Amino acid sequence: VLELLRGHFDADSGAVSEAVRAAISGCDEIKACNKGKQPMQFAAMMMEEAKHGGLSALALSMPFDEALVVEQNLSYLRTTLASVGVVGIHVYTEAHDSVPDAEMLASAAPGAPSVQLFHAE
Repeated sequence: VLELLRGHFDADSGAVSEAVRAAISGCDEIKACNKGKQPMQFAAMMMEEAKHGGLSALALSMPFDEALVVEQNLSYLRTTLASVGVVGIHVYTEAHDSVPDAEMLASAAPGAPSVQLFHAE
C-alpha cells in the first residue's frame, strides 16, 4: 500500500492522487492478503499523514533502527512495565529465524511496531 501511495504522491500539491484508490482496489497482491477494508482504511490514514508530512510520511523504513532503540531502553522498559505485571520483553525483527507468532512480525510496519502481550497461566 505504501509503495502505491508513494507512486501516486504529487510533490507539487503535497498530496496523494485520488487515483491511488483504484490502484489499491485492483492490486492482486493486496487482494491476496484478504484483509477486507483494512488496506483502504490504512491508505486513507496515510494519505492524510502525507498532507502534513510529505513524501517522508510514506517512508518504507524509519531513519533510525527501531529495534536498537528498544534494545537500548530495555532496562527502563522492564522496570516500568514490571509495575503492571509484565515479566519479559523480547524484540523480534526480520533477522530472526523464528518468532512465536509469524503474524506478529507481519503486522509490524515502519513507525508502528507490533506489540504482543502474552500471559503465563
